[in-house]
Amino acid sequence: MYLIKLSKIIVLTAFILCIWTGYEIWVSPIEYRGVETVDSINGTVIEKNVIRFKKFSEVSGFGVVPLLVPVAIVFLAIWAAFTLRSIALVFSVFLIVIFWIITGFSIGMAYLPIVILLIITWIVNLTGKWLANKARS
Repeated sequence: MYLIKLSKIIVLTAFILCIWTGYEIWVSPIEYRGVETVDSINGTVIEKNVIRFKKFSEVSGFGVVPLLVPVAIVFLAIWAAFTLRSIALVFSVFLIVIFWIITGFSIGMAYLPIVILLIITWIVNLTGKWLANKARS
């Protein structure tokens, strides 16, 4: 049963890390590169490259929702680990991997440690249940 307890500790660590990652993404400035078009006095158009720093809160068209999605997924994993629901745990691992792939070019890479922790949670939980069933028979 110690592996089941270990899986609960790992999933709680993933949850805390997920909240911290979302907070860091929300408040940290992001480099924004673009082209700015300016009309000059004589009527010619001048394009210049600009580099600006904006917070995720200023750029996100969906507000805080992209940062709450992984928190909800990890919360599902917590529920699954604590109630020993293997299918729900596998489903939450599947969802976090899909989230990580879809958002990989923006915020997704910051969630890689959470993805790894949930996979480890699933493996440890599955091993613990297997050993418990083997000990009973």
